[in-house]
Amino acid sequence: MGILYCLKSLMEHEAMNKINSFFKNWKSHEGVTTIKQIEAHFGSIVLSLEKAGSVIVQPPVDKLWFSIALLDTKIDRKVENWHLEKMKIAAFNASINPQGRALKASYLEDCMSIHVFFDPSFLNEFAEEMGCKIDASKVYPIHGIHNQQFSAVAKSILMPLFAPDMQSLRLDETMQGALRYICDMYDIKSCFYGARMSKPQLQRVCEYIDENISEKLTVEDLAQVARQNRTAFSTKFKNTVGMTPHKFIIQRRIARAEDLLRNSKHTITEISAICGFSDLAHFCHVFKRCHGVSPQQFNKE
Repeated sequence: MGILYCLKSLMEHEAMNKINSFFKNWKSHEGVTTIKQIEAHFGSIVLSLEKAGSVIVQPPVDKLWFSIALLDTKIDRKVENWHLEKMKIAAFNASINPQGRALKASYLEDCMSIHVFFDPSFLNEFAEEMGCKIDASKVYPIHGIHNQQFSAVAKSILMPLFAPDMQSLRLDETMQGALRYICDMYDIKSCFYGARMSKPQLQRVCEYIDENISEKLTVEDLAQVARQNRTAFSTKFKNTVGMTPHKFIIQRRIARAEDLLRNSKHTITEISAICGFSDLAHFCHVFKRCHGVSPQQFNKE
């Protein structure tokens, strides 16, 4: 349902025919196929099909870029100098990929994705407008960003990709909106300067959170895992990841809950406990704040 359903209300008939033809011929595609590419002032957009079993090896590029999955999928992703991530990504979730690092992604299920590459000059213009400094090579990978904003960004990008009469849409403004959202939501600006955690420290902390997701997790616990005092840890963690430790823990709990809602037979009450929420009401409140729908509604989609 995902992509076709949401696009029907957005596209002209001619554009929808083009999209339908891609899906009808899905089985004829092998590996990774580039469907459409647009070059613009901000950089470039690539729309691609990734067949189950295909592998993308992206050499280092001098651009910050992000990807939005348009279908639910499973990916094993390895960013250079970063730990292997086995991910279940829901449709319209996004992943941010740092500048200057190679990436290898193995698709375990069929997927359709949008990849947006930002030109460094556009980032500099954006940084000047925002009053900050940007060193895109220091941005750490962030995956599974789930918010309705990225759904809106994806739809805004797809329209001019498939509808020639909509090329007048100002893609630069759409991209500025995406960057502004990323900065506001995850405080990405703090990734561009300041004291940072080492990669082994951050990996230990991430693994500890995932292994103890059902438990009460405190900043003191994480600081101990990183072998730092609480104040230094909190500052360096935010500078490295782009969000506070508390916010990161909530994101991981919600990501785990999303996976269980889609792929397990646990009740919502059980999922709330498994993911470490103090009570069902709190879980439902946080989940709806992140997704815009309750766990019950999400489970029915």
